[in-house]
Amino acid sequence: MASKSYVFAQFLSLLSRYEFQRVVNKYRGDYRTKNFKCWDQMACMVLAHIRQENSLRDIDIVLNVHASKLYHIGI
Repeated sequence: MASKSYVFAQFLSLLSRYEFQRVVNKYRGDYRTKNFKCWDQMACMVLAHIRQENSLRDIDIVLNVHASKLYHIGI
């Protein structure tokens, strides 16, 4: 059985994680963060934008529904 990545994971792969992390390190974006890094926040905001969510509650509901898949989609 061939395993394929999720469409959202394929979309995130178009973004250069190296360049993103370089900018985060330059401006110390992950300073004093423990779990929720800048990449995770950016991925959540992209997901919310694609799904056209209107509020933080909507984003929270979507992320909780897909909690078992978050690692596989890149969050």
